[in-house]
Amino acid sequence: MWLRKWFPDYCIILKRGNLLFIELKKTRSYKKNWEFKALSSDGIVTSPEQLEWQEELNKLSNIQCNICYWHKEAIELIQRIEEL
Repeated sequence: MWLRKWFPDYCIILKRGNLLFIELKKTRSYKKNWEFKALSSDGIVTSPEQLEWQEELNKLSNIQCNICYWHKEAIELIQRIEEL
């Protein structure tokens, strides 16, 4: 399957037909060109294009897009949404 560059890593079909997109991030050992990227306080790199994808997907109905840092945060997000 071919996907666009910087498209979120995962797409999950939730209850009631909602979609959840997750961009899964991890820390990097260096900050190359960090001035052109959005960084968390932990040095996690999120490109402007990834932030744009998140913004555009969140404009659509029944779709939520999140950037999660490490798999545990993604699991907690899914559990929280499924409990609603």
